[in-house]
Amino acid sequence: MLRLGYDAKRLFQNPTGLGSYSRELLAALGEAYPAHRYRLYSPRLGGGMETEVFRAGPPFEAVAGPRRGAGLWRRYGLAGQARRDRVALFHGLSHELPAGWGRTGIPGIVTMHDLIDYLHPEWYPWLDRWTYARKRRQALREAAMVLAVSASTRDDLGNALGVAPERMRVIYPPVGRRFYEAPGPPPAGLPATYWLYLGSVTPRKNLGLIVEALREQPVAERLPLVVAGRGGGYAREVAARAQQLGVAELLLWRPDLPNAQLPGLYAGAVGLIYPSRYEGFGLPVAECLACGRPVITTDRASLPEAGGAGALYVSPDAPEALASAMA
Repeated sequence: MLRLGYDAKRLFQNPTGLGSYSRELLAALGEAYPAHRYRLYSPRLGGGMETEVFRAGPPFEAVAGPRRGAGLWRRYGLAGQARRDRVALFHGLSHELPAGWGRTGIPGIVTMHDLIDYLHPEWYPWLDRWTYARKRRQALREAAMVLAVSASTRDDLGNALGVAPERMRVIYPPVGRRFYEAPGPPPAGLPATYWLYLGSVTPRKNLGLIVEALREQPVAERLPLVVAGRGGGYAREVAARAQQLGVAELLLWRPDLPNAQLPGLYAGAVGLIYPSRYEGFGLPVAECLACGRPVITTDRASLPEAGGAGALYVSPDAPEALASAMA
């Protein structure tokens, strides 16, 4: 039996994205290798029903930080904690390793999901960029192995940051078994026919492209678009643009749909439209295809890896092409 350590903050605290990656990976490892013990370190053990299995006991050992200073403990105290716990290996699931990890003598691996903040600094405040860069440099310096979630991310790491190819492995994010099984019904209150947009409503995710494409379509061919994601200023810009173009009534904003309903949400849609300008992988693309529904996405970064031969691809700046793909 091995005791394996994990930085599980995202597993317990992020409902989507890095949280989904962490939960699916640990669930698969626990099922495949139940004799080992998976020690999950997190400042707090949240997440409700989605993380209950990780708090229920073997093969998982959930460890919460102190009541005060849990964030500092995760960054500066976790190396010592893991050494005292005698973990055989530590995995930083989201871009970072605890400070001082190189002095523990314990092999550490880190998953790098993307280099968005480095390649597209216009999408991030300067303080976020500085923080991410600092943690990334330390993790890349001290990790025994770097896992990239796509060949695109691996190539970005090599070309932009000079990470040696022999230090990296591409391991795609796992798609949960529930997406391959018979889905439940779509969430209540949705129309019988709809397109689906899933993800945060930010400039990078590019919801505005779909709004422009809806305007390009003949009125008789337009279908409602369920927008399953949260947003701030950019979401308001998109809503205003939709009003200006006369398609606002087609946007059905559903920011609070639970993750448990995702298979039914995918399966009930005409298809997923995922117009992102950059993704480290693009897990919703793979999930929707696993549910047997069509996907339209862009030809940028890792998205052709996520969609393979099963998706349609357009430029993120071509609403006419998207409208044609939606026909």
